[in-house]
Amino acid sequence: MRYLGIFLVFLLFTAAVSFGISEPLVRVLIADNLRSVTFTATTKGKLIDADINKTIRYTEPYVPVTIITKGNKLYFKGYARLSSKMIFTPIEGRLYYNKRHYRGYFKIVSNKGKIQLINVVKMEEYLYGVLKNEVNLNWNMEMLKVQAVAARTYAYYTLKRVRENDPGAEYDLRADNLSQVYGGMESEAKVAIDAVDATRGEMILYKGRPIDAVYHSESGGITASAKEVWGRDVPYLKAVYSPFERNAPHYHWRYFLSYAEIGHVLRTMGYNIWGVNKVRVISRTESGRIGKMRVYSRFGYHYDVEGKDFRLKVGPKKLLSTLCVLESSEKGITFVGKGYGHGVGLPQWGAKGYTERGYDYKFILQHFYTGTKVEKLY
Repeated sequence: MRYLGIFLVFLLFTAAVSFGISEPLVRVLIADNLRSVTFTATTKGKLIDADINKTIRYTEPYVPVTIITKGNKLYFKGYARLSSKMIFTPIEGRLYYNKRHYRGYFKIVSNKGKIQLINVVKMEEYLYGVLKNEVNLNWNMEMLKVQAVAARTYAYYTLKRVRENDPGAEYDLRADNLSQVYGGMESEAKVAIDAVDATRGEMILYKGRPIDAVYHSESGGITASAKEVWGRDVPYLKAVYSPFERNAPHYHWRYFLSYAEIGHVLRTMGYNIWGVNKVRVISRTESGRIGKMRVYSRFGYHYDVEGKDFRLKVGPKKLLSTLCVLESSEKGITFVGKGYGHGVGLPQWGAKGYTERGYDYKFILQHFYTGTKVEKLY
């Protein structure tokens, strides 16, 4: 009964965890907006009505369990009572859903007539299923340790914030890139597990508290502060030089937009502009990124546009960063830039460059997150 203790704590879905004392459980949303959900376990399992803490059914290995919605409630065939929350746990083995295996247990929640499927799992086991999706596992072990500590700290900070600000929330993190990409056991690999285990319980702290350890792919040589990108001053998210990124795939890039395309982008942003014929940068941020651009119309008027907003509307996989200059032509603008991503926090390629020069993971994390320390919390 490996997870019996977990049930006693979480059946009522309280938000309490022992931060800094014991390894927390992470609640990860792996599926949403479902009318029905089918899952199973690799061993015998148990389905529980969490509303009244009653066992509904013991299941045999690999026998599917299907939950459907009825109104705003959950229904399981053969069980008369409609529930708002259920739990399914394997007795000894693993969960199985949508061609993936998962550790921990499932929480099934009715949310406005749709089903949310949530994997409740220990923090370290959650990280086993994250690293492969967030960093190249062919990189050296020191870099994998960097990523493990950053990912752990990000998850820890996020779940703490969720539980403090919204005690009724059913999950802490999503399994997609709106949080960190989590793929269950199919995303695990020995090197990832080794990196997680080698840094077990280690967090990045600022004045004794876990930080919002955001990260990105490439900074282009200098990171951005949180203030210049998100408008809020965060003392540990400052502009920091990243000198070892020259081998990064997007250290130099170019992207062309015609004046017609620029006009179309601005209209989708709410600007009533036609006949765009000129664009120039009128301000830059402390890290040298585009602050504001002035976009001119041949009809004699112009609009000032935030560079970060323009980039997101164009598409962050097209206009890779705002660390760029503009080259004008008769037909449009070529953005000539460096880096890939929002630029705040840890640049993965920059951190990799440091590890290749012999720096250890703690030094690297403390360099990119200003004024922090890496400490073991459990």
